[in-house]
Amino acid sequence: MRSLRDILLGLTIIQVAILLTVTGATFVLMQNTNTFIQETRDRNLVASQAQRVTVEMLRARRLEKDYFIAINSPAPRISADEQFQRWEVAYQDLGDALQGMERYMQTPEETAQFVSWQDTYGRYLQAFELVQQRPSVASGTAQVANESMNAFDDMLSSLTEETIIFADQKANEADQAWGELLVQENRTVPAIIGIGSLAIVLTGMIGIGMARWLPRPLLALTKQAEQVAEGNLDVRVDDAGNHEVGRLGRAFNHMTEQLTAQQAAIVTRTTELEQANTQQRTLVEQLQKSLYEQETLDRTVRELSVPTIPILPGVLVIPLVGAFDQQRAQNLQTIVLSAAEQQRVTHVLLDVTGVPLVDTHVAQMIIHITNSLQLLGAEPSLIGIRPEVAQTLINLGIKFEHLPIYADLQSAVEHYLSQDMRNTSRHGRP
Repeated sequence: MRSLRDILLGLTIIQVAILLTVTGATFVLMQNTNTFIQETRDRNLVASQAQRVTVEMLRARRLEKDYFIAINSPAPRISADEQFQRWEVAYQDLGDALQGMERYMQTPEETAQFVSWQDTYGRYLQAFELVQQRPSVASGTAQVANESMNAFDDMLSSLTEETIIFADQKANEADQAWGELLVQENRTVPAIIGIGSLAIVLTGMIGIGMARWLPRPLLALTKQAEQVAEGNLDVRVDDAGNHEVGRLGRAFNHMTEQLTAQQAAIVTRTTELEQANTQQRTLVEQLQKSLYEQETLDRTVRELSVPTIPILPGVLVIPLVGAFDQQRAQNLQTIVLSAAEQQRVTHVLLDVTGVPLVDTHVAQMIIHITNSLQLLGAEPSLIGIRPEVAQTLINLGIKFEHLPIYADLQSAVEHYLSQDMRNTSRHGRP
């Protein structure tokens, strides 16, 4: 009997060793999973910070454009001073975002790139201060300001592109780490279940030797262990008593609780990573939208200029190019009337050849400008009414009565030259 007890004691020691092995293996696998989770979180933080730098750079560039539009516009919707204050806040936010990148630079290459970004930002700050100190900017002349900032356009564009590339790179690394985490998860759970299954099998073998005294508890434990091996981690065994079976039950229950907690942690981490990826995609969409708005703003700046060209004494040509909204129509009227008054012209030629569409809005704008010119004593004329435009005006019922119309600029110039010659000849007779 004593020998049998020794055998049972030895079997119990084997059980404890198996359980310790399972616990150790579970701990190692969990540590590896936590390492993958931390690396993924760090890469997400780096990508988010780089995307913040890119967003702040685009915002500063957009407000810079808004400021130059304001000082170029005779009647801006927002004053140039207010636009300048917004621009100042934007470049300060850009500096804060760029400073926040320093702690995420891990390699010598990334550190060198960060130093280059700081140098570019410092030059951008110098250009901004130069614009702030120029008195010509305060008086409304934007030429000096544009010259101050244009020298850094390539560097700022390069900084924007580099931060976007850096953010995409870190986002890709985060996605790769997330994929590795999923692979690690797929490896961890089966491994834990496999080790647990091995422990169950060995425990079952030990139970055979104890079946004569403890058949029912071991059979129940075996069935419940099989359920755990199939993925059901909610089962628990009866761990009452201080004997070997009770201790084994408590160890088994502790193991299933650890597996349940680890599986819940993996699910939680996976959900957090999916949310982080969703936020990154949203930021990328915002970046694309900001780039589109900047391109639209650049086109608006180019279209705001309306040249006035004197071709003959007292004759002024106004070439109209592009589409016209309400704001641009008001700017056009201000420029035309100001030029007509300052240059004391007698004839103003409105060349609509470059206007892609002459609709009711554009026609009303032309009529309003010609009426204003007549009040100033200047004779307005239209140039460049194409056949399709003429057909559109007829369909809309729009008529330019008592308004000279010429097919092209050459025809108008020849008319005014011949008229000038006739006037000269008539006045030269005795």
